[in-house]
Amino acid sequence: MLRNWNCFRPSFVRFIGDLSSRKETVESSFQKAIGFLETVKIGDIVRPNSLQAIQLLKVINSVQDGHEMRKLRNRMKKQFGHNYHLIYPRLRQLSSDPLRLQMALFRNAGRRQYDSFVQYLLSILNRKDLIDTDKRQKLYDTITFQHEMFPGMNANSAMILPDEVHKWFWDRVPREESFNHYYFLIKNDVYLSWPRHSWKFVKRMMQGSELELQLASFQLFLYRENHQSIFLQKFHKLYSFHAMLLILHRVFNANDLRFAKVYVAALLRNMETKEPSELSFLRFNNFLLYYLSQTGDIELFFQAFSVELQFLKNTSTTRTSLKILHRPLLFVLKLLRRQGYHEEFFTILSVLQKLSLGQSQVFKKLAFTELIALLRSFNDCKLTTQYVMSAFDRESTGLLLNQLGLWNATFHGHATVLSDHELRSEIDSLESLLPSSMSLEEPIMAIMTELYRLVLSTNAKVLNTEQYKDLLMNLYGNYTRVLQNGLFAYPRHDTGILNVFLYHARYKLGDCRLSFALLQDFYASGLARNLRVTSNKCPFSIVVYQNNEITQAEINQLLILMHDAKIPVHFHFCTSMVLRYLQLNNREEAYAWYQRILHAGFKVEHRLLITAIRDNGWEYPVGFDETLVETLDNDDGSMVQDDAFFLEEEDGDTASSIQDNQGNKASLQHIIGLLKTL
Repeated sequence: MLRNWNCFRPSFVRFIGDLSSRKETVESSFQKAIGFLETVKIGDIVRPNSLQAIQLLKVINSVQDGHEMRKLRNRMKKQFGHNYHLIYPRLRQLSSDPLRLQMALFRNAGRRQYDSFVQYLLSILNRKDLIDTDKRQKLYDTITFQHEMFPGMNANSAMILPDEVHKWFWDRVPREESFNHYYFLIKNDVYLSWPRHSWKFVKRMMQGSELELQLASFQLFLYRENHQSIFLQKFHKLYSFHAMLLILHRVFNANDLRFAKVYVAALLRNMETKEPSELSFLRFNNFLLYYLSQTGDIELFFQAFSVELQFLKNTSTTRTSLKILHRPLLFVLKLLRRQGYHEEFFTILSVLQKLSLGQSQVFKKLAFTELIALLRSFNDCKLTTQYVMSAFDRESTGLLLNQLGLWNATFHGHATVLSDHELRSEIDSLESLLPSSMSLEEPIMAIMTELYRLVLSTNAKVLNTEQYKDLLMNLYGNYTRVLQNGLFAYPRHDTGILNVFLYHARYKLGDCRLSFALLQDFYASGLARNLRVTSNKCPFSIVVYQNNEITQAEINQLLILMHDAKIPVHFHFCTSMVLRYLQLNNREEAYAWYQRILHAGFKVEHRLLITAIRDNGWEYPVGFDETLVETLDNDDGSMVQDDAFFLEEEDGDTASSIQDNQGNKASLQHIIGLLKTL
């Protein structure tokens, strides 16, 4: 995703370079200050009504650069010796800004100097004579000044700002300026994992555009060798171990493993420099398991997971340490589902119900989502809905499914809404398929999206074109009406359901115009105002990609809707525009869109895009695997195929097959045995 692409400059490499070497361009007053100091003695400054004291204060106030202030302070310490401590009390009587003066004149960095720095920041927040833009600049100047005055301290530790300052930034820094603000914090070695409002910025960046994610993960500094020192110096210093893990999970979840070894090395360095706790060890091992799962090394994954389970078995397990197993257990369930090991899937699910780690609402929701995804292979809408009704509150869930038309579409083949009496009669006749220990509060969006996907994909195989279109349109109408009436209670509603409609309209119904009309209607009506764009797919990309039935004027309409809704531009959308303009023989505009792919640092593995890059003589992305070019005419499956670009199935096969692999199956049985002993 790339937000505010028009603001992105090709000169950004030089912008990054400022992190490691800053060349001052402002005219320095340092030499004038030194010249003045050579003419005065301490007695000249401390005597009453001293003109030299007034002049010295002017000299100090004129130095706005922290590096020069450090040199000036050191010169005064050397010149005035043990009388240096008399300078501040005398100048404070004359200064209109005594807090800044005190902050600048402390002999050394330490608790008292840091306290004066914090007090000065808080005093800026409380000033009534400054508008917010001036106040923000003054905060930035003060933080930079402090950072420059004590470079030795910043080399080994981060600067912690009070939460009041971070909260002020959070409330007043515009969303579109988050990237520049975050860059400023990194540049000045501000600790990012704490306090609360600093961490809110981290989460915003991780959920933002591709470029924002790359800055938050420091991946932006890994593309060129001369910038990698920034990563090595700052990543482990500005983030806690826990924050590093969360960030790397976010990066790896996007299937971007280009710099996996560098990240693993950073985690190891963090553990080496700090005494690792039992929980830190488990978290690191958990990250290693996730990495192995993403790379598809299933044999090593099972071995590492067995070691972790054995470790927990031999130690005093706690609720927290058991909770750490959630992610690898979810991967095991996903693996079993993908490979068709239904019996083992339900065995592990049964074991988890008896453990305290299986009682977490969040974990149960994710595990149940895997169960619903497993049921997809049965193509049985009724069975899946029966499981959903068994897991969640029957009355409220049944009412919602009925209002959406999903109930009737599942049990009767059309999307009309039943009367309350008919609905209750049918709900009462359903048998529960799950124990009460698996009960959940309410269906999450992933479950609702899966129900829509199953209903539409199943009916696409049995209904004729006209019947299928009627079903799709009726379901869409019910869905938008429920959204308008505010009946969806989920705070994290996303575009998953909309994506299902767009995908089936275009690829199952074969109506490219309808997919465009649905997207335009949805966003133009304001229904998407509070919806998150899911990270895997962008609804605009689904409609635009290789769609020759929409005009350039309609593309422009979609771009306006995206801008108004602040939709980040995904890799899929950029690729769609590159291919579209090449097809229109507009090479210049195609290259402009390709530049956006380069600037965002998207991972390029798409066959048609790589072909376009090669055929047009464009530069390849930094870090691009050029062996992919050699295999264009004889693809080994490592590239994204054109027809797989928008596959409805969200789970790519990242796992190597364990089918008929007796060794892996034995390891799986061993894991099940260990789980039963916890």
